[in-house]
Amino acid sequence: MFKVLYVGEGTIPTEPLEGEMREDLLWEEVRPGEDLEEELVNRAPDLVLLEVRDPSVASRALEILEGLRRERPIPLLILGPSALLEFKDLLLAADEFL
Repeated sequence: MFKVLYVGEGTIPTEPLEGEMREDLLWEEVRPGEDLEEELVNRAPDLVLLEVRDPSVASRALEILEGLRRERPIPLLILGPSALLEFKDLLLAADEFL
């Protein structure tokens, strides 16, 4: 089972997934205000999907992820509006920006 941790204020975006792909993924959710570092350590995700609406919230999440990524690689996908392309730290931290 591949563990995906969604960090955001919305709902987990699983609608486009169908069949086996949906069944093979374990989706977990964390709100930005929760203790993200503890949640990342405890849940040990294979992938982090970070939905960014507020760059200041994203900056804190990126700091935490950078520390954990030194211990083991954790791919990071960032979902956000095109206005976030101005924030270079977000672009550099992400493995993919959607």
